[in-house]
Amino acid sequence: MKEYSEEEGQLLRALRAEESWSNSYLRAELSEAQINALKRFYGDEYGDEVDGLSRVTTREVYEIIQWLRPDLKRTFTAGERVAEYEGVTPQGDQYADQASDYINHIFLVDNPGEQVLDAFIFDGLLHRRGVIAAEWKDAEYSPAQEVSGLNLMQAQALLQEAQSGRLKIEGQDVEEGPPDEQHPDGAFYSFKIRQAKKDATAEVFAIAPEDFRIAARAVDLETARYCGDVIRMMKGEAKRKWPDHAEEFDANERDTSVFSTDDRRAERFRDVEGWDSTQIAAGDDGEAQEIEILREYIRHDLDGDGYPELIRCYRYGDCLLEHEEVDEHIYSSWTPIPIPHRFYGMSIADEAADLQRTKTVLLRSMLNSVYHAVTPRVVAKQGVNLDDLLVVTPGAVVRDDSPPGVQGVTPLVTPDLSASALSAMQWVDRILESRTGVNRSAQPMDPDLLHDTAKGVELLQNAASVRKEEIARNLADGLQAFFSKLYRLVHKHQNAARAVKIAGQWSSVDPRAWEANMRCTVSVGLGTGAREKQLMMLGVLKQDMMLAYQTFGPGNPSVTPQSFYEIAKEEGRILGYRSIDKFIKEPIDPQTGQPWVPQPQPSPEQQKIQAEMQLGQARLQMEGQKAQQDMQVKQFETQAKAGSDAQKAQLDAEIARMKAEGELAIMREKMAAEMAMKQQQLEFEAQMKMRQFEFEAAMSQREFELKSEIAHKQADQKAKMNGSSPSGVSSTEFGGDPG
Repeated sequence: MKEYSEEEGQLLRALRAEESWSNSYLRAELSEAQINALKRFYGDEYGDEVDGLSRVTTREVYEIIQWLRPDLKRTFTAGERVAEYEGVTPQGDQYADQASDYINHIFLVDNPGEQVLDAFIFDGLLHRRGVIAAEWKDAEYSPAQEVSGLNLMQAQALLQEAQSGRLKIEGQDVEEGPPDEQHPDGAFYSFKIRQAKKDATAEVFAIAPEDFRIAARAVDLETARYCGDVIRMMKGEAKRKWPDHAEEFDANERDTSVFSTDDRRAERFRDVEGWDSTQIAAGDDGEAQEIEILREYIRHDLDGDGYPELIRCYRYGDCLLEHEEVDEHIYSSWTPIPIPHRFYGMSIADEAADLQRTKTVLLRSMLNSVYHAVTPRVVAKQGVNLDDLLVVTPGAVVRDDSPPGVQGVTPLVTPDLSASALSAMQWVDRILESRTGVNRSAQPMDPDLLHDTAKGVELLQNAASVRKEEIARNLADGLQAFFSKLYRLVHKHQNAARAVKIAGQWSSVDPRAWEANMRCTVSVGLGTGAREKQLMMLGVLKQDMMLAYQTFGPGNPSVTPQSFYEIAKEEGRILGYRSIDKFIKEPIDPQTGQPWVPQPQPSPEQQKIQAEMQLGQARLQMEGQKAQQDMQVKQFETQAKAGSDAQKAQLDAEIARMKAEGELAIMREKMAAEMAMKQQQLEFEAQMKMRQFEFEAAMSQREFELKSEIAHKQADQKAKMNGSSPSGVSSTEFGGDPG
C-alpha cells in the first residue's frame, strides 16, 4: 500500500470530510424530493390506495416536462449554432466565426450533443438541478504493430505523420545492410507504431443527480469549496490508468463502502429485478468488475503558502489515486426556478406535485362515483338467497323466500357526483397552467381552440411564452457557462491543427491562434411567437430592407447582400435547417475572403468629376490626333516643296481637306462628350428624385398604417374599459357586478 506524505494525508482527510458533509446535506435536502419527483413522473401509486376502489393516478408532472423538453431543446438546436463567440480584442475577433463553428461542431458532431442537452434539461426540470461537464480526452490508439524495411524517405514521412497525432511511435530502430534500389544508403528503418482510432477531443457528458457532489450551503458552483462526481469504470481499466494502485483496487473489491448506495440511484434502476449496489460490489471478482471512483475538486492549501488552491483529485475510498492543481473545475449547471442565495432552486415537479395529488384524488372520486352509479348496491331482507345475489351474471335468478307482500331486494340509489369532480379537476388544471405556463392553448391541434377567438388564444399563448422564456433564459445561463469552459478546454489542450468539415466545407482549425478567452453568447429564441408568426415578422423586416435597397441603390452601406443572406439564414433556422448554404451561398469575395460588398454608386458630384475627367481624356486624345495630323501636314509640305507645281497644288488641297476633317471631328467629339455628360447628370437627378418620392410615399403609407393600427387598439381598449365590445365585434365579457 502506498504511504502518503503529511500534505497528502491532510488533503485526503479534507476530501473525506467534505464528501461526508456533502452527502448528509444532499440526503437531507434533496434525496426524498428527487425520489418523489421520479415517482410522480412515472405515475406511481401513493401507498394509501384502498382495495375495491379506484387506484388510478394522473401524470401532470410527466405531461408538463414532456411538453417543455422538446420546446427547450428546439430553442437552442434549431439553428446551426448553439453558442456564438466574439473576441474581446480586434485581433481576436477575426477568429470568432471559426471558433463558433468549431466548438459547436465538437458539441453536436464529435459528441451526442442533443442527447446530452436533453438530459441536462430533464435533470433540471425534474430534479431541481441539471449538471453538465466537458473533459479533454486524448487520442485513442490501436494495439502496437511492427513496421520494418523502410527507407529514409519513408521513415521521415512516418515521423511527420506522428507529429500530426495520427499515429504514435512506441519504438524505432535502424539496421545497416547492403544498398539496393530502395535503400541506396544501406539503412533499413523499423518502427513500432500505434494507429489513431479516435482523435483527441473534448468529451461532453451529463451527470446524474445522485452522482453529483457539492459542499453544504454552497450558493453557486464557481465559489463552492468542494464539488465532484462519481465515475464508474471496470477494474482493469482503472488499473491501466493508475497502475501504481493496482493492489488497492484488488484489496477493496468486496468493500461496499466504496460503492454508491444512494436511494435515488436505486429508484432510477428499480425496474431491474434484484438490482442492488452491494450485489455489484460482491459480484464479479475479475477485471471486468465495476468500481466507483470519485473525481473531486476542493479548495485546499496544499503547498502551505496561505492561499487555498483548486485541487483536482481522483479517489477510490481511502486511496488517493492522483491530485494536481487546476485553473477551474469542469461542471456547469442550471435550475428552472432559481431561489436567491441557494444552489438548488425549484423544479417543475415541485410546482406540480401537490396539484397532481389533488387531481388524482378528484379523478379517483369521480371514477368511484361512476362505478357506484352503474353498479349500485342493494338492500336485501330476510329470505333472499345471498349466494344468488352475489352472482353478477346477466339474467341470473335470485331466489327470494320473503313473506308475501314484502320486497326482499331494494336498490340502494347512489347519486352520480362525477360532474362535480370533473368541474373541480378543471379548476386544478387552470391553477396548474398559471403556475407552469404550459396550457392547452399553447399546444398545437387543440380542438377547443376552434371555438376561441384568435385574440384570446394569442394572449394565452403569449402568457405561456413568458413563463417558458424565463425557464429558457435560466437554461441559457447554464449553457453559456458551459460553452465558455468548453472553449477554454479546447484552446488549452488542442496543440495541433485539425481538419474538419463544417457546413459542407473542409477547413483546418488550429485553436492555438485564438485568444485565451472569448465572450460567449447563447441566444434564446422564445418569446417571439410561433414559427409562422416569426416568419411573418421577418417578412415585414425584409420588405423594409428591400425598400431601402431599391431607394439607396445596391452600393449603400445600410442594406447589403450580406444583410439579405443573414435574414435568409434566420428564416432557415426557424424552419429547422442547420445550414442554408445548399440553397443560398454566403456572398464572399473570392480574392479577399471577406463578405462581398458591391461598389457604391457615385454621387452627383462624383459623376460630375468623372464626366470632367472623361472630357479631359477626350481632349487629350483629340490633341494627340491633331498633333499627329500636323506632323503629316508638315511631311506633305516638305514633299510639296520638292515636287512640281501640280503635285504641290494637289498636296495643298489634301492638306486643307485633312485640316477641315480634323477640326470637324474634334468639334463632333467635344459636342458628344458634353451632351453625354449633361444627359447622365439629368438622368441621375431624375432617378434620385423618383427614388426619394417613392421612399417618402412608402414611409407615409407605413406611418398611416401604424397610426391606424394604434387607433384601432386604443378604440378596442377604450371599449373594453367602458364594458362594451368594439364596434362590429361580438365577444364574451367577463366580470361585472356580483349577483
